[in-house]
Amino acid sequence: MQEADDLRLLVAPDKWFSVRAAVLLVHGTDVLVRVMSLPQGQTGILLPGGAVKFNESAVDAGAREMHEELKLDDLDLRMVGVTENFWPLNQEVQAHQLMMIMMATLSADQYAHVQSLDMEQVDLPAHTRLAWLPLAQVRASIRPTAVGALLGTDDQVHYGVDRRDA
Repeated sequence: MQEADDLRLLVAPDKWFSVRAAVLLVHGTDVLVRVMSLPQGQTGILLPGGAVKFNESAVDAGAREMHEELKLDDLDLRMVGVTENFWPLNQEVQAHQLMMIMMATLSADQYAHVQSLDMEQVDLPAHTRLAWLPLAQVRASIRPTAVGALLGTDDQVHYGVDRRDA
């Protein structure tokens, strides 16, 4: 959903651009993901996060999004990657997104908090399902696919590109 100052905009009638902050939340060997339904009955997974706002750093956006979506505060976020993602938004509009990816390891208390989260009290789309999945599974099936190549590799900041036709 578009909110004031979101860096999501139509730059031309057929071109949409956005900047997204995504957060890799880790507990043990598992990663928290948003599970979503895709066309043709498929399932996709995304990292939690959302739009960066004008004049907001990616790390600040990640912290804000984790508060809004999961009521998590005091996360030690560190930048781990940037991806450029290109895909058709629909038949008329092509999307270009910069995704800034941060990582935080959750404490036992933070993990318990997420496990007991009241989904009615957070800012997530209706019918959102959260799941803890093994990092290897997330790397193999996350969208955009370039994100998977960046996850859990080392302490460096990585860059990737994802181009898809659908």
